Amino acid sequence: MAPQKKTKKKSRDPNRPKRPMGAFFLFSATRRAGIKEANPDIIKVGEIAKALGKEWREASAKTRAPFEKKAKKATEKYKKAMEKYKKKLAKEAAPKRPASAFFLYSASRRAAITKANPDLAVTDVAKALGKEWREASAKVKASFEKKATAAKDKYAKAKAKWDKKQQQPQEA
Repeated sequence: MAPQKKTKKKSRDPNRPKRPMGAFFLFSATRRAGIKEANPDIIKVGEIAKALGKEWREASAKTRAPFEKKAKKATEKYKKAMEKYKKKLAKEAAPKRPASAFFLYSASRRAAITKANPDLAVTDVAKALGKEWREASAKVKASFEKKATAAKDKYAKAKAKWDKKQQQPQEA
């Protein structure tokens, strides 16, 4: 049997917000030293973790409440930071390629076909759209091709601008 190839771990963006600790981990951070002190015979990390888990499960709601509150607050802060981070990524992302004339036509006709034939599978709808497109008049095709060309020109400008920005040295 051949050895398995190691997959490269995707590098983490250093600007990405770090996930907050959950209530149990916040509790563990405060109690770990106490568990070690109370049980000097426990040396293994796994045994300490089991003791912490048991203590957490047996803890009253009153004992858990401050950790849960802190974890909830940290999670809300994290969600806001993630939204901001994702918006920034979206702004910095390469522009999306434009749809072809056929895809623009499909988008305009898909709802009508599915409404007229609600029992059709997605693949059958696509086949029907393809057949309609092949049989469409030159005038209908020309209008969608004009839209596609305009979108392609707009994309080319946006892509050139984005490429130029990528060539510039990044600010630290």
